[in-house]
Formats: sequence, C-alpha cells, structure tokens
Amino acid sequence: MIEVMMESELFKIPLTLSARIRAEEFSRQQSNSRKAKQVYQNTLTVAAVNTYLQCLGWVTSLENSDSWYPLMQTLLDIADLELPGYGKLECRLIQAEERVMVIPEEVSSDRIAYIAVNIEQSRNLAYLLGFATEVSSSTIPLSRLKPITELPEYLEQYEQNSAPQKQLLPKLSDWLSGVVEAGWNTLDSLRETQPDMVFRIPPSKVHFCTGIIPVTSASEEESRETLTAGVSRVKLWDLGQRDNYRKIALVITLLVTENEEIEISIKVCPTNENAYLPEGLVIKILDEAQQPILQAQTKTTNENIEFFLSGEAGEFFSIQAALNGVIKRESFMI
Repeated sequence: MIEVMMESELFKIPLTLSARIRAEEFSRQQSNSRKAKQVYQNTLTVAAVNTYLQCLGWVTSLENSDSWYPLMQTLLDIADLELPGYGKLECRLIQAEERVMVIPEEVSSDRIAYIAVNIEQSRNLAYLLGFATEVSSSTIPLSRLKPITELPEYLEQYEQNSAPQKQLLPKLSDWLSGVVEAGWNTLDSLRETQPDMVFRIPPSKVHFCTGIIPVTSASEEESRETLTAGVSRVKLWDLGQRDNYRKIALVITLLVTENEEIEISIKVCPTNENAYLPEGLVIKILDEAQQPILQAQTKTTNENIEFFLSGEAGEFFSIQAALNGVIKRESFMI
C-alpha cells in the first residue's frame, strides 16, 4: 500500500514506477524536446494528485482526463484529472524557486480546483503545496493557496452546492413546446440577424439509435425511419480565432418517439465559404459524470460531424469542442 506522508502543511507523495514509466511513454510521443519535458512533468503532477485522492478513497478517472490523451497533450499545456460526478482538477507544476502557480489560458476555466505540485525527481517524490478554487489572473501566489488538507472537505461541499445548478441548464425537452434559451436560433432567424454568414449545413437524413451508442448494425438502421421532421436549433461557436474559419455551427435536432423517449441529433458544421471543418477539431459527447461517451476528430476533408443519442426527460449530457488549445463546452438537460 502506498504511504502518503504529511510534512507540516505539505503532503509528500511517492512517485510510483508505473507513473514514471507512463510519463516516459507520453513524452516519447512528442517530437519537440520542450513539449516532451512539459508532458513528462504534467503526467507526474497528475499521477501524484491521483495517488493522493485514491489513498483518501476518492474515485478518479485518469483514462477520461484530457492529460492522458496524446493529441490534447500536444495541443495544450494541460494537467487535468477527472473526478467522476464532480468535474476536473488541474494539477500545476511548481518549480522549487517559484512563488506563484501559473495558470495557462486554456485551463483557466472549467476546473473545480487548481492544485500546486512540486516534483523532486532525485527522490521520486511529489509535494502537494495547496490548492485554489478560483482563477482571476494568470498567476496565483502560493501564499494564497488553501491547505491541501482542506481539499476533501471542499470537494464534498462543491458536490452539494453544484447539484442545484443542473436546474439552470438548457432544457431540451422545452424546445418541443417552443421555449428556447437565448443564443439558440432557427436557421432562418440566424440568417436574418447575420446576413453575411453562410451556413454549410446539409439536410438531415439520419437513422437514430436506441441508447447512447452509434448505429453500427445495417439491419437496425433499416428498421428505423429516417428523420424528416422535428425541432432544430443552431448556435455558433467561436473557437478563439479571429477568422471565420474557426467558427462552427452546432445544430441540435429533437424528435419524440412513440415510447416518449427524446431522440437527439447533434451536428457540427462549417460556416461561410469553408467546405470543411477545421482540421484537428475534437468533438466529445460527455455523460453526467463528464466522461466521454462519443468522440470524433476531424481530418482534412470532414464536411460535418454528427452524433445520435436517445434519452428521457431529466437526463444530462454535455458537448465539448477543442481546437488548437481552445475548449468550448455546453451542458444540457433533456
């Protein structure tokens, strides 16, 4: 059993052999030496926090953390750890001489806490220096961090305080009765408000599946009617670049089945003169625990990406888009 030791206000965590081997494996996938070192260190910081939480009985999910995904390691300076049912922790490396925790822009939101970690590689040890719950600038003085011993209590309170927020999420089932949140438009109304915008949204001819899995069986596809009617809404997502090539259209279409299940088409399309989506765009569908259930990445000639879900009123999911270090995520209640 791994022993977690406390020295004053710090927690000392042994870096296991398996964690060091994994960090080496990830770093070797990088062609740039600077990026390889960054990935190696980020992997160790995440592993240290993961060990700490697991020793305290918390359930973690390394495999569903972006920091364990080679493409995201290459694109971002990221060291996240997924806590199913809670969200993501960001584990930031602190060098011995540093007095602040640096927060890269790409991880400055969508985190439930930021944990400062110092690595002593000569002794294969990590020290958890403390944590912050909010970010208002790109640096946080270490003197302002909360003691790491308070993290479990904070997470318990976070779960209690965040649960009611689900009621504030866009409720897709309301779209069927004409109630739609601000920012979601019909295609015609969006063209009226942005006449210079061109949308490359192909007509929807979709076979839905039952359950949150893609349709793979030809016989199952043939047994379902093609979607020809329903409620559709579109929203533009700007992925952080000034040119329109980085804007995408998110189209959600709903249809109610005879069993009163709501079937959902989620389509991501290019805008303006672009025939294809940006290369390297990663789209994920996340469940209520923020774990990926469907995922796709564009190549050079992807005209659109489409996912199909079905569920019942009250169920919860999120859509996430990532491109060149910019991440957008929106959550929904069915």
